[in-house]
Amino acid sequence: SGSGSGYNDDLSPIDRLKIATQADGKLCYHKNTYSLYSITLTKQRKIDAFLGLCNKAGITPSRRKSYLINGSVKHSWSYRMPAGTTKTLSKEFNIKIGYDRARQFIAEVVRWDGSVNRKTGQFYYSSSVKDNVDFVCAIATQAGYSCNQTVQIDNRKETYKDIHRLFMADTTT
Repeated sequence: SGSGSGYNDDLSPIDRLKIATQADGKLCYHKNTYSLYSITLTKQRKIDAFLGLCNKAGITPSRRKSYLINGSVKHSWSYRMPAGTTKTLSKEFNIKIGYDRARQFIAEVVRWDGSVNRKTGQFYYSSSVKDNVDFVCAIATQAGYSCNQTVQIDNRKETYKDIHRLFMADTTT
């Protein structure tokens, strides 16, 4: 692990919304002036976080529907992101970032696509997109975390994807 020394401004609400989109968003289509995404959420903490980020970013999501699946209520919205927004983190964020921004980035990706082990303080992030896990690992090292990457091969069906996992431990404490 190390300490990044590049661009160090705080993550903006739109930056945070891009991370949420990478985790839970689904691209509907790209237009010249915007990209339309949909998002479906169940957990109230994620619903509150998503709506709060939209509000701070000046984005008004359109409520699509709410429905019940296996005893869980799922809520769905569509929303506009800047034109060309993708779900590939390395296309949305610069790898040359400073320590503080790197730590904010890790906290945000873990919030949307990971967890924190309360006993050890270790962070966990996972994705079926290896490039995103590789990018998060590179940012994590700039934030002072040691990293361990693993892959869970899922060959039950052709349509199932392997899960790339990243475990991060803070080396600065």
